[in-house]
Amino acid sequence: MAKHPVISCPICERRARQTRAYDGYLDIHCSHCGHFQISETFRELVSTHSLDARQRALEGAVTRARYGFLPLVTSYDLP
Repeated sequence: MAKHPVISCPICERRARQTRAYDGYLDIHCSHCGHFQISETFRELVSTHSLDARQRALEGAVTRARYGFLPLVTSYDLP
């Protein structure tokens, strides 16, 4: 059984797990932020933004997500 890599959550920077990577998206499981997806572009740009901006990006993705689907945080969610 393959273990999921432990990473730094792109939102809160706490320990998280990356469970899948496909089609330019990463699945992230964070005990603080929850289960969500990020785009590769978001991953590349996120380190240049404040914690507040990252949290607002996730909140926007959660609001936009359809019922039963994971929130997808993209670079468009960043200020």
